[in-house]
Amino acid sequence: KLFQANFESYLLTLRLYHKGQTNNILKKSITNLGDFTLEGYLELSYSEIEKFSVPQKFMEFMLADCLLECLATKVPENFITFYTRFKTTYPNSKYFLMIEESYNSSSKLKYGEQAFDIIGKKMNGKLIKLSDFKGKYVYIDFWATWCGPCIKEFPAAQLLQDNFSNNKEIVFMYASIDEDIMRWESFLSNHPELLGVHFILSNIEAKNVLN
Repeated sequence: KLFQANFESYLLTLRLYHKGQTNNILKKSITNLGDFTLEGYLELSYSEIEKFSVPQKFMEFMLADCLLECLATKVPENFITFYTRFKTTYPNSKYFLMIEESYNSSSKLKYGEQAFDIIGKKMNGKLIKLSDFKGKYVYIDFWATWCGPCIKEFPAAQLLQDNFSNNKEIVFMYASIDEDIMRWESFLSNHPELLGVHFILSNIEAKNVLN
């Protein structure tokens, strides 16, 4: 357990260091916001990671994280180019499923299009839908109790939520794709500090969202 904790801490440190380095390069190379593109960021970020002198298992994690980060907003036009490069280098990567699920989810919704409705159930058993918050700005996070990287993102998400706590026009939603409802309920009960609108998707709904 101690090794696993140190391993994950090192991965997180590498991730933060790389993002800091990439942002510094971006600041020097971009003269105005109009010069920035997600495609350019992916190319720069991926290339900078490949220059790192770290063991392959760390390199694999950082490149996978880079691809996932760029899918958070929309699918970059050059995504397939770099994903193919990743698959060629790491043909047996354990990150394939996570990347492909994120890609499929991002591909379903293009910038400016109306979001598809999402339906889930809260801990009290009541149904909740994304459309219940029509007209508001919605931050939605798909996660699971078995997803380590998802759990590690919670502190940052909660900090963001704290910053907008006085803005009633912004809603923070956390959609679990867990299959074990009791495990999800237990996790939330043991972490009362995780504020926001929490609900769990049915197996069918989760597949619709991710495929």
